[in-house]
Amino acid sequence: MSSLQPLYAYALCRSLQQPVQLPAGIAGALAVIDNGTLSALVEPDTFYEAIAADDTQLMAAVVIHDRVLCQVFESIALLPLRFGTRFASQAALLAHLETYGDRYLQQLQALEGKAEYLLKLMPAAIDLPEITPGLKGRDYFLAKKQRLQTQTNAQQQQQEELAQLWVEINQLAAPVQSEPLREGAERIYLLLEPAQYSRLLPQINLWQQQYLWWEISLSQALPPYHFLT
Repeated sequence: MSSLQPLYAYALCRSLQQPVQLPAGIAGALAVIDNGTLSALVEPDTFYEAIAADDTQLMAAVVIHDRVLCQVFESIALLPLRFGTRFASQAALLAHLETYGDRYLQQLQALEGKAEYLLKLMPAAIDLPEITPGLKGRDYFLAKKQRLQTQTNAQQQQQEELAQLWVEINQLAAPVQSEPLREGAERIYLLLEPAQYSRLLPQINLWQQQYLWWEISLSQALPPYHFLT
């Protein structure tokens, strides 16, 4: 790989003391650029300008970027970089590591032995009473009113359960990040050590029994996307 070639970067980690098996990248093989303290996982940037103009290729590249991070994270601690992080050359990357290296090392130390988990809360479907075909006048409006009341009551119960869930989530003594509602679901990110994860699994099962208005799921270990400072 030419030292003057532009680079697409996936992640940073401590200098690798032994080789790590790297997956294929967006367009080819990955490589490691090391400054003696930090390593960057990169590949030659021969593709970004072309895929950026094509939504289908762009979304496929986002998926590959995420796959690379998840696969490598199974072996080593990472600081994941945002999709689209690029450097003009190897020299530019090394200069960046020299400038911000201490900050990156502090982040790696803070995240050592931890992983991100997505706790997803999906509201359960509300079973609304059907309005009997052929109803008219007062009977129709009473049936419609009952249907609306059932929906309102269920939504109120959902919000009450969600508020209580948040109380319990905040008692986990773990860093928490959340996103705005997407497709009606609450997406909550937790930064956990292995022991915390093991304790959370039975708690998830208990919550699912207690909070019937929510479908609760927990992801596998992910790189700490939402906990970089």
